[in-house]
Amino acid sequence: MLRIDPLDKEFDSPVFVRRKDGYLEVVTTAAKAADLLLNKWPGSQSRKVHRAAREACLRALQGLDDARKAREALEAAAKDAGALDHPPRVITDFYPPKPI
Repeated sequence: MLRIDPLDKEFDSPVFVRRKDGYLEVVTTAAKAADLLLNKWPGSQSRKVHRAAREACLRALQGLDDARKAREALEAAAKDAGALDHPPRVITDFYPPKPI
């Protein structure tokens, strides 16, 4: 049975990930990272780096590891999927590009 730590594990700095629907996700906690990895991931969920990120987030939520490891794993998975993005400069950066 999965035990969730009642205090969500916050990241020291956000990770910016472009979701499968094209929107920019600003990930600031292990819970938000786990949701992204499980429900909105832009790449393959069967890759080893993705599975490692899911496990790191769940371990952080269970209080077995710290949020830093979850953040590093998420960043590695996003980079591997080609979904790691930069902080938005303007509000429109949050939305997918419009077709020309």
